[in-house]
Amino acid sequence: MVNVTLFRKLTRDIRQRKWALLALAVIIAVGVGCYIGMACVYRDLDGSRADYYRDYRLADFTVDLKRAPSRVIDVVENLPNVKSVRGRVSIEVSLDLNGAEEPISGRAISMPLIPRPVLDDILLRSGTWFSGLDENEVILNSAFARENGLVPGSRIKALMLDKQHDLLVVGTAMSPEFVYLMPPGGSLAPDPKMFGVMYLQEDFLQKASDLDGAFNQLVGTVHNSSKEALASTLDLIERTLDAYGVANAAPVEDEPSVKFLSEELKGLKV
Repeated sequence: MVNVTLFRKLTRDIRQRKWALLALAVIIAVGVGCYIGMACVYRDLDGSRADYYRDYRLADFTVDLKRAPSRVIDVVENLPNVKSVRGRVSIEVSLDLNGAEEPISGRAISMPLIPRPVLDDILLRSGTWFSGLDENEVILNSAFARENGLVPGSRIKALMLDKQHDLLVVGTAMSPEFVYLMPPGGSLAPDPKMFGVMYLQEDFLQKASDLDGAFNQLVGTVHNSSKEALASTLDLIERTLDAYGVANAAPVEDEPSVKFLSEELKGLKV
């Protein structure tokens, strides 16, 4: 049975402290709401990242070589745990833009002349794919193009192997490999104005980099992507391709852009 005296005291105390109790209730509601809101944002962003990586086939690993013939791709694809492999050319370039006070560092990556699904694919944001009418056509990373005021129809100059090439911008694109443009050399922050990524026709870039019929980089996916299994697979690939001058073999989590985005999401989760 409820003690009438205690009940009256309780109601009197509540009336006297109603504003403090209301403030406490509001604080709790805001805290719970903020937590739920940030948790939803994290889950949406993390899910979008996973979907983007899957839809545009982000590779599980990258292997840098000095030079390897195309037949090596079949050799690597037949290794245990390797699911698919793509050979490509990837070289550092120096870009000269109109109005730029100093040369801009960049990376040139080969893409097929005819658009088709490939590992580390790109999503066109403006313009078109290569027409095939001019081998000097280039597709630029959209963030780099935006920061430097470049659009389809613009022209840029790129220094590759001590030879300067005048390139016509036909499109801009984004890639899961370069969500953030991280300059080489261990940069701690993205710099899309001073570091650019461009995509060139495979045949043209092979000739421009003295790699006719060959490639200097492998990207691939694996069946078992656990840390231990991937490390074992990369070790096997390195030993198999030792004759072709393996310079680096790294899992996707070590890629600068992938690592930076992962840390950003971890911070949000915390």
